Amino acid sequence: MSKNQTITPLNIVGVISAGLRIYRDHFKDYFTIALQAYCWSIIPIYGWAKCLALSGLIGRLAYYETLERPEAISEARPRVERRMWSFLGQGLLIALILIGGILGLILVWVISFGLVAGILGEDNAIIYLIGFAFFIAIVFAYIGLVSRLFIVALPLAVEDYMTATAAIRLSWKLTRGSVLRIQAVLFIGFLITLPCLILVLSIMIFLQLYLAFIVTHDYSNYHLIVNLFSTAINIIIGALFLPFWQSIAGVIYYDLNVRQEGISLKTDPMDSIAYEYGDDL
Repeated sequence: MSKNQTITPLNIVGVISAGLRIYRDHFKDYFTIALQAYCWSIIPIYGWAKCLALSGLIGRLAYYETLERPEAISEARPRVERRMWSFLGQGLLIALILIGGILGLILVWVISFGLVAGILGEDNAIIYLIGFAFFIAIVFAYIGLVSRLFIVALPLAVEDYMTATAAIRLSWKLTRGSVLRIQAVLFIGFLITLPCLILVLSIMIFLQLYLAFIVTHDYSNYHLIVNLFSTAINIIIGALFLPFWQSIAGVIYYDLNVRQEGISLKTDPMDSIAYEYGDDL
């Protein structure tokens, strides 16, 4: 892509295709980073921070691949890892937001169901249908909340002067009006990964059954071996799928910037963001 060519937004299929291409072309490198991330996740606090930073690193690499301005891992990694405590803080904030969101939505559902039951009577069968409709609405509302925060690690990973809270605000701003598109991308991505997930889980179950067959329950270290085996399998599964979702996140972040910030390759793609959020950095 030439320096004078303006970057154009992608449609839903384009986002998925770009994410798959990046995942395929850089599978070895991204899988290695993801494997390291999940190994670090076993260690509390420091390991969690390291894991989130490495996850963000994959997203950053995918973002610059989408821009056709690939960045060397050796250059990108120190820039991201030095902010791992910001990633941990952001992760805690996101967890609180999601927990608060689900509790608030459940409270709304319970109150709404109670009001309908009070008006129509508890013996009225219609209230259960209405309650189910409320439940579906709550589920979609929560998915919408998750969609607004799906790319939240990308600004923190890409922009050198972005803070954790500013990244959350930027994610909320960029995803405004694009929730349904993001949900469609995530749903298609889930369908793509589902067969592979089923296959991997089937293999894992088979291997666990085989391990239980060859190692007797009377063996003193049986439970230790099973737990270590399960942990290793979970790490491998996570390392297989994390690069795909982070590649998708990187492409979505690119696309949202193009749509709402009007990025052009004539300037640094983050200049407008850094200028707008400069007071918060």
